[in-house]
Amino acid sequence: LYRLNGVGARRAKGFQVTNCTAWGNLINFGGNRAYDVVYDYCVSDQPKKSDDELYTDYAFTFVEHSVRILVRNATVDQMYTDVLADPSSSAAIEWALSRNVAHVGASGNNEFRPENSITRAEAAEFFWRYAGRPGMLPLRYDYFDDPSSDVSADSFCADAVRWLEDDEIAAGNNFRAEDKITIQEICSAMLRYAYLVEDASSEASRALTLSGEDTKWETPSKPSSQEEEKVALDWACEQGIVTKAEAADPKASFTRARMMGMLQALDNAKTTTAK
Repeated sequence: LYRLNGVGARRAKGFQVTNCTAWGNLINFGGNRAYDVVYDYCVSDQPKKSDDELYTDYAFTFVEHSVRILVRNATVDQMYTDVLADPSSSAAIEWALSRNVAHVGASGNNEFRPENSITRAEAAEFFWRYAGRPGMLPLRYDYFDDPSSDVSADSFCADAVRWLEDDEIAAGNNFRAEDKITIQEICSAMLRYAYLVEDASSEASRALTLSGEDTKWETPSKPSSQEEEKVALDWACEQGIVTKAEAADPKASFTRARMMGMLQALDNAKTTTAK
């Protein structure tokens, strides 16, 4: 991950990795603050020994605001075993993989569970990855207190929940991590995020600045707290993030696959200018 002691560069820029095969690593190929990196004809293989000796969680993954990563002519043995070629969901999941929003691996990560109702914890994690992993990314979890009464510092969603609380997208004291997230909650979170990207003091804005993009959404005037829920639903409909039928049932839950579709729609609705 180019995070070795003594490496002084803030960005791994200009690497080209060609004709390499990796197996049995937690991450076979990856980048940390990687800019303009090319992986060509690389093979991410399954473990060659028993799973308890060598394992692979992620074939390719890029963290801490890595951008402009080109992976071409790759061979990846890891795959989701439960995502069928259904255009209504598989295209969005493929997009999520390409954007590093979703991960696939061989050690317990080979099922996406597309039809499972998504929890607030899972939605937070996916949203945080989409936003460029805003906030401080610790090397060790014991540097930090638990971000919520029901989310420990070593939870898979701890960094995501900490960001949502710090940027005031969602309250963190009792995050209700295992509850199902509703249409209303995701629409409100996305609208708050759209406002934040223009606030230079926010973690969301800083993550976008590091990514080298200037991203904005067309947003309504900030509503009062009493009007926010309706405004968020109307805005999400206008942006194509949710359907009118979904907005008409704001307390309904939705699936993990649908979350990928919402994030893809949010991404499609933005206006982006490279810096």
